[in-house]
Amino acid sequence: MGERTFRVARPEDAEALLAIYAPYVEETAITFEYEVPSVEAFRARIAHTLATYPYIVAVEEQEANAGTGHVDGASVSCIDRAEANADTAHVDGASVSSAPASGAGAGDVTGTHRTSERIIGYAYVGRLHERAAYDWSVETSIYVDRRARKHGLGRQLYERLEAILRAMNIISVNACIAYPGTMNTVVAADRLQDAHIGIGDPNTADRTRKDLREGSADSGVDIGEDPYLNTNSPDFHAHLGYQLVGHFHACAYKFDRWYDMIWMEKWIAPHPAKPEAMISFPELPEEVVERCLR
Repeated sequence: MGERTFRVARPEDAEALLAIYAPYVEETAITFEYEVPSVEAFRARIAHTLATYPYIVAVEEQEANAGTGHVDGASVSCIDRAEANADTAHVDGASVSSAPASGAGAGDVTGTHRTSERIIGYAYVGRLHERAAYDWSVETSIYVDRRARKHGLGRQLYERLEAILRAMNIISVNACIAYPGTMNTVVAADRLQDAHIGIGDPNTADRTRKDLREGSADSGVDIGEDPYLNTNSPDFHAHLGYQLVGHFHACAYKFDRWYDMIWMEKWIAPHPAKPEAMISFPELPEEVVERCLR
């Protein structure tokens, strides 16, 4: 893997970020979104977030041949690639600049090679609630290129995001996380009882369904394996200090099955008797943001 750096997202990153996000929509229940948004819609989401809150990306530097745009085994002509505009080409979900970019992740042209960046993950926050009293609390989101997982990237993104949030006087970060559906096991129990297989005593079946419906993320209830969702995300957040504060059962439906949703929270700063006003992300000095992203 190349050198990893972090910078603030830009609306023009939309295509690269969407390439990371799309598989989560199409192949998992990690997000409850049904349809992959358009590049234009995703670009608008980035701009909307950046108007108030941080949106950061992790980039991996890599060498590319200046003449062919050869990046990590993919030959991409910066002239002939149909979907490339005059300034950028798109390679495996990465925004690859055909000229040196400014800021973090930029490379120098040396000889016949140049250094380009591949976006491998991103994280951002939004309001927890619209009411003014919630100004010191946010909801977090994080997505990592599935080829870049298991290398500490999620932690690195969150650490930098939390540093920026503390500079903004944010105190509480909250994660809304999809959770394997306990109701799916309940439905399976219903079907077994209807078929008179394995359940036997109706009272036992009722108790089984009750136990499953009352199960929560920390109850130890065996929810079985789900092909679209596991518990990696809640485990990851717990490892970073998040605590479970709510569990909603069978509140979402995707891939012909019901899913639960949990909330986890983390305090990243003390709660003073009177907090300092929240500072919007655009108001933070550039040097403060750069220091947080190192």
